[in-house]
Amino acid sequence: MQVRPSIKAYVAAALTALCVCGCAVQETASPAQTGGESSLSREVSSAPVQSSPESSAASSAPKPESSIVSASSSSLPESSAEQSASPEESETSEEEESIPPEMAARLKAYFDSYYSGSAPGPITVPREQETETIQNAPAYDREEARRYIDSMPQVRALVDSIGDDSTLTAFGRITPSSKSMVQLRGAMNRLMSGRHSMSLIMVDLRTMSGVSYNTSQIFCTQSTMKAVWVSALLDQNPDAVYQNGRYMRDAILYSNNDAYYDLRMMYGGSYVYNWCLETGVGVDMSYNGYPRGHTSADMLKLWTKVYGFLNGDNDKTNFAAYFSDTTASATRDTLGDRCPVQTKAGWANGFSEELYYPFEGTPSPEFINGNPWDDECAANDAGVVYTKQGPYLFVIYSDVPYGLFLNRIPDNPLSEVVESLYALQQDIAGQWKEEESSAPESASSEISSAESSAEEQASVPSSPGSIPETAVEPSEKGADEEG
Repeated sequence: MQVRPSIKAYVAAALTALCVCGCAVQETASPAQTGGESSLSREVSSAPVQSSPESSAASSAPKPESSIVSASSSSLPESSAEQSASPEESETSEEEESIPPEMAARLKAYFDSYYSGSAPGPITVPREQETETIQNAPAYDREEARRYIDSMPQVRALVDSIGDDSTLTAFGRITPSSKSMVQLRGAMNRLMSGRHSMSLIMVDLRTMSGVSYNTSQIFCTQSTMKAVWVSALLDQNPDAVYQNGRYMRDAILYSNNDAYYDLRMMYGGSYVYNWCLETGVGVDMSYNGYPRGHTSADMLKLWTKVYGFLNGDNDKTNFAAYFSDTTASATRDTLGDRCPVQTKAGWANGFSEELYYPFEGTPSPEFINGNPWDDECAANDAGVVYTKQGPYLFVIYSDVPYGLFLNRIPDNPLSEVVESLYALQQDIAGQWKEEESSAPESASSEISSAESSAEEQASVPSSPGSIPETAVEPSEKGADEEG
């Protein structure tokens, strides 16, 4: 007798998939799998050999194509069906009953994506069958958003003007209030407790103001890089969505590693390479699917190009809608019910048996030593938030372990930082509104140069690994002087 799969079975299988999908797998494939050697594979082979940025559980897991149990999207692996048939598994716990229908549907979608795998070809899922968030995207004034595209070179110049930000540093025309800085600093301290490290940068596009911390430290991008790669491809080759849009959808929406890998093998790295040249980011960022030797500032500069694609003319099918509801994004989970977002997260937890390791377990010390070349833990998020006060770009990197475990959905460790960063942006925007009568009308004229904006930096002194509780008034020193 065929056993009807329970919600728990779906959740278990879905979370098993997400432990793999949110993280990169070791990049090895035969010519038969990739369709032959591509320009990207040649680039990778010529670059220094680097270990995979993701956990060993992901690298040892089978590829989705080899995990297909049935062509039916509702099929479950035999082991899951057996589990659901047992009396213990059929008993619904209090925790399981609390799973809302929307979450159950989302987890089933993740499960279907993983066990059914991905395939070449156009997007086959009708838009009306996507989540309500995707169906309604864009849920912001796109014409208003488009007017900031021309100011993206100034955003990059502003980022380049940031000096020593080993302290939590404010830059640009508007200085956040001490209250906002203290709130964000407290959230960051709590995230970094236990010898963890992080990096953060935010730029409010309307005021050309923002905050940064530790943007000179390198981190592994994890799967945040998928947003850059897919956007660069579609911005320079818009018709590719009609050829392999399904790969692109799965890589962005579900962080499907196999879809991402196959895309890169098919199209090569030249599109990201071009963006690196244009933004001033090292071109070696285009050599690997999950670069390790770069900073949050590099990622934000690349997101100035992603922003241009998401709001430009080359998005022929409103592919930007998929960025509004991506997997495991703390920003989507925290702010998505208040304002539209377009984000891409990345994560890794450092456990060799991540599907079954206790959530309360502690990763080995070498996984949280702050060195991105062997640090296998991450909770990252990057993207754009469209508030009523104007949009802002942000990147948050950390070496805090995060993962989606069997039968458990842990709270995202970045949520408090995301909330505090949003409050700080609202503070900046509120101050700008008070000065609006004397402000330039054009977004591109709001800042005359990166140097002039850097003159109003504000710093909060810190010791290694933490940001102290005492705030100071905005510094009058230049960007290259220590606060």
